[in-house]
Amino acid sequence: MDLSAMWAKAQGERELPEPAASPNGLGAWAHLKFYTAYQMRAAMTPDPAALQRFAEAVLAAQWRPIEAAPQDGTEILGWRRGRVATAFRTPRPDCEMWSFGDESGAFEHWPEVRPTHWMPHPPAPSGAM
Repeated sequence: MDLSAMWAKAQGERELPEPAASPNGLGAWAHLKFYTAYQMRAAMTPDPAALQRFAEAVLAAQWRPIEAAPQDGTEILGWRRGRVATAFRTPRPDCEMWSFGDESGAFEHWPEVRPTHWMPHPPAPSGAM
């Protein structure tokens, strides 16, 4: 998701106030709505909560070092040598067990199984089951 899409999602739907009266004599343009500069500025001023949601979305969409990944079996998106796959670390006291795509193994024996970077899964599309 690009930054403009993240910003639009964070902003949510915002309605403009009732427009100013249309000037007379516009002919074919009479159906257009006219807004004062104050109304436009009010509509374009970001809501602080929307800015916070935007910042969180941008941070969530960045790759992080694998050392910061969840250790409790939570599924993540993993990256290793140009490949992206679902990954997770299986909590075990005796070794660092990783699953990456269709591969799994103990890091101590198969270090190539552990991804080098991770990010959380994006949220499901709205309306998806």
